[in-house]
Amino acid sequence: MSDAQIATKGSNRINGADGFRAIACLLVMFHHAFQRMGLPFIVPPVQAGLYHIFLRGEVGVSIFFVLSGCLLSMPFWNHRVNGAPAPRIYAYARNRIARIGPAFWLVMILSTFGGAWAFHTKVNWVHFWTGMTFTNGFYYKTLFPSDYNGVLWSIGFEVFCYAVMPIIIFSIFKVTKTARAAGVGLVLWICLLQAAQPFIIKHFMTGFDFKGWNYGLVGGAKQWMPYWNPVCFLSQFMIGSAAAYVIAVERKNQFLKRWMWDLLCVISGVAAFILIQVRESPGNPDDWTHQPYVSPFYAILIAISLASAASSLFVYKLLDNRLFRYIAKLSFGLYLWHLFIGTIMQLTIAKDFYYGGVSDVWRWLDDVLLAYGAAFIIAALSYKYFERPILDWNSRKLRERSGAKN
Repeated sequence: MSDAQIATKGSNRINGADGFRAIACLLVMFHHAFQRMGLPFIVPPVQAGLYHIFLRGEVGVSIFFVLSGCLLSMPFWNHRVNGAPAPRIYAYARNRIARIGPAFWLVMILSTFGGAWAFHTKVNWVHFWTGMTFTNGFYYKTLFPSDYNGVLWSIGFEVFCYAVMPIIIFSIFKVTKTARAAGVGLVLWICLLQAAQPFIIKHFMTGFDFKGWNYGLVGGAKQWMPYWNPVCFLSQFMIGSAAAYVIAVERKNQFLKRWMWDLLCVISGVAAFILIQVRESPGNPDDWTHQPYVSPFYAILIAISLASAASSLFVYKLLDNRLFRYIAKLSFGLYLWHLFIGTIMQLTIAKDFYYGGVSDVWRWLDDVLLAYGAAFIIAALSYKYFERPILDWNSRKLRERSGAKN
């Protein structure tokens, strides 16, 4: 079996991951684009069907959390299952800060001060500093740290997951002796996080005054929380970690034939798509689980599909195509910039580029192409001249530190 078919035992590479990252990014961007369609365009059957499908692209956020949980926990599970070197927490923390911090802080500063300067508004310093310190997700008034870039809300939740995931995994390693027992411990942790959801919703429910998107981002956040909460997203993150565990065990034991993983990937992916089309209500928690993105069921299906793709014969090749690999490389920048550019357009050259505002399909398409074309250009420049140099510098410093210790 070649390395092109499956990553070798002990490797942290996950086949298909770039495809999942690109799909998650594109889904979020499609979601925000289709939000801006006006009613006259939505009514015809074809347009209505596309609107129904792509408005549910907000589930890309859930894919991001599952994927991050899988990728970042892979070294930990490779260590326990396959005897790979133990990951170093110092390197883990530095890598996370280098990858997320500079790009996010830059966009946060530009969104806050650039927006305040251009549109003559006051800087909300509480929002700004909770955003800069990634603590915005603990209270509804600060959930959206920037009035001009709504997508920044999720980064605080993601950093929370970065910090807690190693604690959970090391607690599992502390009390278990075998890889199988560690897997059981991980499942128990996920169940515990899920069991916490009814308690959080009951005891941290927001009041009814000024609640709803008609009251702006704070009103919208008051409607989202506590259904959108750090523990809920940590649960999705750890479901992704379970995918990494399955991948590590499969690399060691190879308990299914390759083609069976291809079949399982397709089945779980289709099931995830159908689940969202049937149950997901954009911007609202699920009626049964009272969690966003039909969590945990959607996250579980994505984790199954991700773990299956990693061990597949053919599906991962379709996922990791050249275009998706490029989009995956730029995905963080695209995520950070696309809505900010759309908001600037809404406030300047495209006054009706807001939720349900553009009723002419060709003008809507022009606006979307302009906004997202600019986002691709900025994301590409940011990655080449800002993000990548910082990542290279960080890697060099870690190698120097490792060499000095040896």
